[in-house]
Amino acid sequence: MKKLHIFFLILIALVFVSVLTLGFILDGREKSNIIKNQIVEIKGENYRQKTLTTFLLMGIDKDYIEQSIGITNQQQCDFVAVVTFDYGNKEYSVLQFNRDSMVKVERLNMGGLRSGDYQVMQLALAHTYGSGLKDSCDNASRCISDLLYGLEIDYYIAFTMQSVRQVIDFVASETGIPVTFDQDYTTIDDEYSEGNTVYMDGEEAFRFIRARQTVEDGTNISRMHRQRLFMDTFLSYMKDDENNTKDLNYVELYKNLNEDIKEESSEYPRYLIYSNCSASVMSSLFRDIRVFNMKDNEIKTPAGEIDYTKKYVEFYIDNDSLDNLAIDLYFTKTKATN
Repeated sequence: MKKLHIFFLILIALVFVSVLTLGFILDGREKSNIIKNQIVEIKGENYRQKTLTTFLLMGIDKDYIEQSIGITNQQQCDFVAVVTFDYGNKEYSVLQFNRDSMVKVERLNMGGLRSGDYQVMQLALAHTYGSGLKDSCDNASRCISDLLYGLEIDYYIAFTMQSVRQVIDFVASETGIPVTFDQDYTTIDDEYSEGNTVYMDGEEAFRFIRARQTVEDGTNISRMHRQRLFMDTFLSYMKDDENNTKDLNYVELYKNLNEDIKEESSEYPRYLIYSNCSASVMSSLFRDIRVFNMKDNEIKTPAGEIDYTKKYVEFYIDNDSLDNLAIDLYFTKTKATN
């Protein structure tokens, strides 16, 4: 559960399930009538989804993404973020979710079939139902769509801890990613003092992002803060022409990471990245991430409250905060008629 969370930035550059009949999320808001381009009511006002291309990024807490033969698998999504591209305004947005968020998750039947049986559990478990491949990614996509008033998730990218290191080293092989620390992180490394800058390769970046139990309050909240710090730094690195990221062969990188890893010890396929994106989609996104601007120059995350009294930490999303983010990022106000 401690393993991996990021690759976000990297995959952001790398980075349509149809909206099915939706049920109720934790606060009881009904969204069963939401279909793309139809009107949705949020906070008493009518909205339509903006014209966006949307990606769900999932950091899987295993060395490999591996197919399971049962109705569940052992792979949780410890990092969850929605990345959307607005090609009309040439900007993108990033919304990160706490993996401990308590949400309604649909339990799948044998063969990855939908059951209609929803239970409240940590968001990280949405990927655990199904084989660990397409059905699990679809299930997690539906869960996020339900939270965001039927927002269409066009593409998903599930990635592993090994892929994080490889992609960072590919993008910044000569220099590493220069991270300037916004506070003291010397519990991770003596060099990580506030204001100091360290050039991180893939292994060091992963260690900085992954650290949890010995850092700050030991919760996922502090880890998410470090993830966003690294994301901001990585995005700036990608946009800087002096770093020569424009001409890298991202298509070849993606193909290498996405291919089945053949091992005698495994009966089923294994992947470092599992996605419904084509290599050409990934390549175009690398281009776009370098020229688009991030909306409000900020990686966003909904507010909420933490419950420490349970066996596992539970995070309860503030509904007003999430509604405001959905309106700001994904929807535009409209009249009541379809």
